Amino acid sequence: MKKIFYYRDFGAKGDGVTNDFEAIRLTHEAANAEGADVEATPGATYYIGCTYTSAVIRTNVDWKDAIFYIDDTVVRWNDSKARTTQIFRVVSDKAVQNVPIPEGMTLTKGQANIGLTFDEPCMLYIENDHDRIYKRYGENANGGVPRKEIILVDEKGNVDPTTPIQYDYDAVTCLRAYSTTDTPITIRGGHIKTVTCDPCTYDPDYKNNYCYYYRGISVERSNTTLVGIRQTKEGEHEDPAYNYGSRGVPYAGTFFFKLACNVTFRDSTVQGHKAYSFFQDLNGKQVRNEMGSYTINAEHCIGLTLIGLTQIGDITDRAQYHGIMGSNFCRNTLLDGCYMDRFDSHQGMHNAVIRNCTLGFGILPIGGGDLVIENVTRLWGGEFITLRYDYNSVFDGDVYITSCTAEEPIQTLIGGNWIPVYNGLPNYTVRRVYINGLTLKHDGPVSVFRIRNATKEALSHEENPYLLPESITMQNVQGELIVSDQDVYDTVPVTCS
Repeated sequence: MKKIFYYRDFGAKGDGVTNDFEAIRLTHEAANAEGADVEATPGATYYIGCTYTSAVIRTNVDWKDAIFYIDDTVVRWNDSKARTTQIFRVVSDKAVQNVPIPEGMTLTKGQANIGLTFDEPCMLYIENDHDRIYKRYGENANGGVPRKEIILVDEKGNVDPTTPIQYDYDAVTCLRAYSTTDTPITIRGGHIKTVTCDPCTYDPDYKNNYCYYYRGISVERSNTTLVGIRQTKEGEHEDPAYNYGSRGVPYAGTFFFKLACNVTFRDSTVQGHKAYSFFQDLNGKQVRNEMGSYTINAEHCIGLTLIGLTQIGDITDRAQYHGIMGSNFCRNTLLDGCYMDRFDSHQGMHNAVIRNCTLGFGILPIGGGDLVIENVTRLWGGEFITLRYDYNSVFDGDVYITSCTAEEPIQTLIGGNWIPVYNGLPNYTVRRVYINGLTLKHDGPVSVFRIRNATKEALSHEENPYLLPESITMQNVQGELIVSDQDVYDTVPVTCS
């Protein structure tokens, strides 16, 4: 019979008052050393205050119905170490490997073998720090990020066909190998309750800024499942006097997934964070700048699966709450049976499936590959799919919409915004669109594809030519769906049945 360690055996009181973090940390440390499971005491409330270390998880955990009361009121916004230290880190048993880079190494989009060998199959992080892509435009403008991606390779360096190389690399400055063979583990149950930080109470001169809080659970291990977890927060300026410009701190994600393969988060309940903002001068104008605040965040993951997640509250309340989810450079993502406000891939997405879901105000893909949307109801917003304007609406791939419903007031199926700024990538704004089964609830015509500022002059823009879809195929549409009322789309082949 497998050994089980309990938090109470290492001094945890579970009374909601005593700071139990050190006892929790020591429990997992001992369990990791012996390969033992960890269990919480049913009915316990574990108070967690300020900490500069994490409880590292490498084995199965059953939190029962215990509450983890994470008190962020004791963590100052300007204490960067405290606010960015995860409470729990689920980590691999195997160290990250820095792969020696052969002199003059280059890679080509779609290349089948990278010319290197490995001890075992792995997830490979590739970067060229001399080349910038996804240059951002608008209120959060920046110079972009290094050209980068993650792929799967076998021992002989063969690239897994499900993760083809997306870009050409005229140089490679970083290669790191991450384990994909970690022993599967499951973290089950529990209630993570965050008391959010209100910096105004101890710093009256605080001005909103990007002081992100990370105090939750970070999954950095492949083959990990989170199931049956409840997450809530309290104290987030619930006084009606506070509104969409009030002071507060942004959250990077209670659940943070990064550099991992085959991670599943399922059958759980989550709650969004309020959106705070500040005003900045942009081209001589005072512009409101929203600070993204998340409950679920993912970076550089392959095979992230979200199943049966239910978001607490109104999933169409864009005025008060930021989107529940954000992600960067994730591949082969699946949402199934979820009820949440949005799916957002900030940049670098490659292949995603959204099915059997109800989404509030957003499907925002930036990247490429196949975007498959099946049996999905979209409740609110001007567009069914929004190609993010701040990344110049880049999506180098195909969109499949099957058996979906677009509620009022959605007026455009796929929309974006062309800007005359080169963001480091060819400006594909969807290659092909396939629609088979779509119910439109909008009272009036709905455009199937519409990019603002996409004039005929934009098609031949010297730096950043606007690239039209190759084709649009539509069948079984209930409601009035038009290609567009802009003559720029006259050259797009459209098939209707």
